[in-house]
Amino acid sequence: MIVYIGLVAYICVAAILLRTKTVSKKFYCFSVCLFMSIIACFRSPSVGMWDTETIYLPSFHVIATTPFLKVIQLPDTHYQAYGYVIYCKLIALFSTSDLFFIFMTTWPFYAAVGWFIYRYSKQPFISFLLVLALNYFTYSFSMVRGMLAMSFLIIALHCALKKKWWCFLASVLLATTFHATSLIFLIVPIINLIYWSLKKIIAVYIVLIVFLPFLPEVWSWMVRTVIGKIVPNYNYYGTAGGEFADALLVVYLMVVIIGISLYFKYRCKFHFYKHGKVRMNSKNSSILYCQNINMLVGMAVLASILIVLTIILSEMIRLAMIFSLGSIVLCGQGENSSEKLYINDILQLIGVIIFIGYFFLASLPNMNAIPYSFFIV
Repeated sequence: MIVYIGLVAYICVAAILLRTKTVSKKFYCFSVCLFMSIIACFRSPSVGMWDTETIYLPSFHVIATTPFLKVIQLPDTHYQAYGYVIYCKLIALFSTSDLFFIFMTTWPFYAAVGWFIYRYSKQPFISFLLVLALNYFTYSFSMVRGMLAMSFLIIALHCALKKKWWCFLASVLLATTFHATSLIFLIVPIINLIYWSLKKIIAVYIVLIVFLPFLPEVWSWMVRTVIGKIVPNYNYYGTAGGEFADALLVVYLMVVIIGISLYFKYRCKFHFYKHGKVRMNSKNSSILYCQNINMLVGMAVLASILIVLTIILSEMIRLAMIFSLGSIVLCGQGENSSEKLYINDILQLIGVIIFIGYFFLASLPNMNAIPYSFFIV
């Protein structure tokens, strides 16, 4: 546990140094990501869920010693993820040690998320706490293909924020070669087109509450009649759903609340932060019309809905994490004022308490991340 306490303590203390301009934003983001990477990259395979030790390490050695065309014909789904297989082949050219595999499949996410936070978050302190609270940190201990895919989805989201849609499409398709669930990220442009007013967000949640009792049966029918016929391996999803994650739902709803509060505080005074600089928009237009913020709020709303749907299927948490990538920088928008306390400042403070509390009380024990131990060569 001490290593995790040290990580959170460093994120908080270094944030004070950042605010007093003792250290630069670049140094802060780099050092926090380095701290996270050391913990994640040099962990024992037994730290985290069983996937790394029982699936990914054995399959890596199969990929390293088997011709590519034979590998992709093997029945397990991770052998049919062409991008992942190619990446493993490249890793094996340098070393087939377990430690090297863990290192090479873990650091890309932290490099991507650190760069993303540095580029787009005004308050990287909150953004890094969300990396912990939204389970990205503990998931990186075991969900190897999924986290590699998210590295490319972060690039895709960057392209979406810059409105470079062909680049966005290429990045999503590349992520899909590591994990098929990445394909769902293609609906981000649709989310971007929707005007996410407060009334519309509330209406979405009301509809969800009304139809929630019927959704398990609807999902079971979809599996039996559609999904099960296309992908036979997923037949069991029709009868074995996930459990409702109450604590995690609080985290996701807090993200949405913080995002909505930005509407009322800034009224479109900023378009988006880039390297600490603000690009101003029309002062008369609502922040809802700032497409970047609007899109990130929409993604946060969808992510919170997907968390609710874990009552039907536990795999929904993976999709929720995909759309929560935008929440990492959404909650890092805004600017604390020493002259006047805004409601957004209070919400962010409450959010920080919830994020840290969830990380220690739920994320670490639920993901088998404690006790922590380093890799023994």
